[in-house]
Amino acid sequence: MKLKLHTEMVIEAPINDVWQILSDFSKFKDWNPFITSVAGNLTVGETLTVKIKPPGLSEQTFRPIILKVVSQQEIRWAGVFLCDWLFRGEHYFVLEVVDANTTKLIHGEIFSGVLVRLFASRLKGATNAGFLAMNQALSKQVMKK
Repeated sequence: MKLKLHTEMVIEAPINDVWQILSDFSKFKDWNPFITSVAGNLTVGETLTVKIKPPGLSEQTFRPIILKVVSQQEIRWAGVFLCDWLFRGEHYFVLEVVDANTTKLIHGEIFSGVLVRLFASRLKGATNAGFLAMNQALSKQVMKK
């Protein structure tokens, strides 16, 4: 089974400003209500330690691998639970220029595996709410810059 969570938000800031905040993992703890911690380097092949706190749920820790980094455009990582066919999540952040002072954030995750059905309501509810909260917080953080 596959489940896609997809959010979009327009941020009133240049893409470089949004990228600087989004790509600085060391400061996520200061502004991000959903992804509360990321340890590791923003390098393809790097294994990260990511802590998330979906609204109303306990904090969870994952160890995804960075799949793609394109400066000022995209960050993508994937994590698995035991093995790919059981549960896999591919998380992505994509930035697009709307104009010189406006950026479109596309933020989501593609879940696959036999356990997706078991967690679908939680993913559609709390996890999606976490994505939206993070998007709002990112926009506010960029505006402080």
